Amino acid sequence: MKRVNSSSSALRVLVVDDNAINRDILGILIEDFFSVIPEFAANGVLALECARARYYDLILMDIFMPEMNGVEAAEKISALPAYVAAPSIIVGLTADYSLSLQQECIRAGMVACYSKPFDTDSLRDLLTHYDALASKFVS
Repeated sequence: MKRVNSSSSALRVLVVDDNAINRDILGILIEDFFSVIPEFAANGVLALECARARYYDLILMDIFMPEMNGVEAAEKISALPAYVAAPSIIVGLTADYSLSLQQECIRAGMVACYSKPFDTDSLRDLLTHYDALASKFVS
């Protein structure tokens, strides 16, 4: 996988998933690709708390979680003043993908919704697709 340049050190990534194994896998992919260690949240409530405390450039968000699902969390995060001023790239992740869910995710402030499992090629494609990340972080 192509690595990013050293300017990625300021990149802030949040991985949100109620499944610890999924968090670990995504964490490894993010660390390998960006050479940064992401932060983690186990549900939408915790993700919202994290987003209130600091700004994230990239948020990978599971859709179906207890307490607060990813769609609701993305909607609330996108409405926070820091994220209104500088929208984050929020990507929904789900094992239960459908076109209607994709549309719901986009309405909530996500840029897209991808199927799990999320592999290295998909991650690279995602990042190169969104110019804001690609031009800022990929060498």
